[in-house]
Amino acid sequence: MWSPKLNKIYNSHKGEIFLTEFVKRFEYNDINHQYGAGEMKNILLKKEKIGILEDIYLLYQAKKGDMKEIRRSLAIGRSINFMDYDKRTALHMAASHGRMKVVKYLINHGAITNIQDRFGNTPADEARANGYEDIQKYIDEST
Repeated sequence: MWSPKLNKIYNSHKGEIFLTEFVKRFEYNDINHQYGAGEMKNILLKKEKIGILEDIYLLYQAKKGDMKEIRRSLAIGRSINFMDYDKRTALHMAASHGRMKVVKYLINHGAITNIQDRFGNTPADEARANGYEDIQKYIDEST
């Protein structure tokens, strides 16, 4: 019986290649969903990744509120209005997780405030739905 060589978390090399291509081709970025032993999250969060993975990394950092990484991502040319497969932007993520400092930074650097996601929600809608009325008000006043 033969089995492919596995890494320390029991994923095959070809499986990692497949997952990387899957993420690129289908713009899949469910960064909270974990496959296997968490390899999906690890691949998405590797800083050395470029292109779409770096854009997804920006959304994740907006969710976490990591200003240093947000500034770095924008400085290397990532799109401030990049949309994931649900058409959510970094501003949607920051607003829905109560990250006022990130919201202000993104708006001051050109984030579109009235952009709708796949469900018709704007960043202000996300803030209101999650109990962040101060963020919702700030976004509405910036529009």
